[in-house]
Amino acid sequence: MLATIRTHLIIMLLACMCIPLLGQKSHARTSPAVECFHDQAIQLGLLQPANSIEFGPQSLKAAQRMSLRFDELKSLREISSDNAIAWCRELGLADETLKAFWPTKTGPKFEYIFSKALNSGQQLAIQNAILFAFTYFKSLDVELAGTVKVIASTDLSELTQNLIDNSQYQISQSKAASIINRQCRGRGLGGFNAPGMIIICINPRYNWRQAQVNLRMLLAHEMSHEIQRQMTGYRPIGIESQDEFLDEVGPLWLVEGSAIAFQFRALLPYVDVNEHISVFRSDVGGYSGEKLAQLTYSDATSDRDFPNYAALAGHLLASRKDGHRGFLNYWKLLAREDWQSAFTKAFGLSPDAFYKEFH
Repeated sequence: MLATIRTHLIIMLLACMCIPLLGQKSHARTSPAVECFHDQAIQLGLLQPANSIEFGPQSLKAAQRMSLRFDELKSLREISSDNAIAWCRELGLADETLKAFWPTKTGPKFEYIFSKALNSGQQLAIQNAILFAFTYFKSLDVELAGTVKVIASTDLSELTQNLIDNSQYQISQSKAASIINRQCRGRGLGGFNAPGMIIICINPRYNWRQAQVNLRMLLAHEMSHEIQRQMTGYRPIGIESQDEFLDEVGPLWLVEGSAIAFQFRALLPYVDVNEHISVFRSDVGGYSGEKLAQLTYSDATSDRDFPNYAALAGHLLASRKDGHRGFLNYWKLLAREDWQSAFTKAFGLSPDAFYKEFH
């Protein structure tokens, strides 16, 4: 039974990996996260209301003053319009009164944008799956500062337009269409995470009798990605270089491995993580730490073994002393320093040491 469920989970993984596209960096629109940060700065007397609309030099000065007031902020990466969500979130955690400016406090935690092609029962199934994922992460004391837009449709053209209309970053029609086609075409149920959004694509002929478990699989996975983004900062869908992605987000095997580990834990809370490790090891003839180290950039998903490698790595890290909370510790550190240093502090060994023991 466990092996059957594991197989379904891996199949779902292949349908929901969102890999960043390389290309010209897009510019952020004025976002709720920037507004949140500015409102918090005004509340603290560090910014005048006239400066509360656009991110700029006054925002940087306000952040510097905040760092003097709150020890927790001193090591955060310098604020930008991209990582304002991380500053907004951490300010609320440092001072409970500043949570009042979180988008999830001034508005909904989730904003649903559903196609008219989805009936009320299907829409409810998606909402229930979102609630399932949210409840699981809430049990780990995760708090969402930013509202998440949940976009679902059976029409790829509609999804493309919704991605353009709701993205916090400007995105061209051609790039949006390319992303949607790559993530959704030919799948029964698929989806991916983009900054502040979870996009769900459903084939018009999808068998909804399987929806409850499959949606929970998908949304627990994508919620994990969104939480990493909110803790470390949003990034444009198009990035300038692979090295930039690695520095700010970490290696792809770890991005996906953490999401898989959370996905399994949410769906199968009664199964010990070591059972998952045993199953993955028995299914593959042998694993190589050297190969894992190479599954770093966006082209890693072209390797047929990538899902198994990412899954085993995620479960191995989840089996360490802090369990799945280790990923949350890692993300908190990643908002402050390079991924290798964050990894070493969060998991108690360096990436090189992990590669050596990975087998």
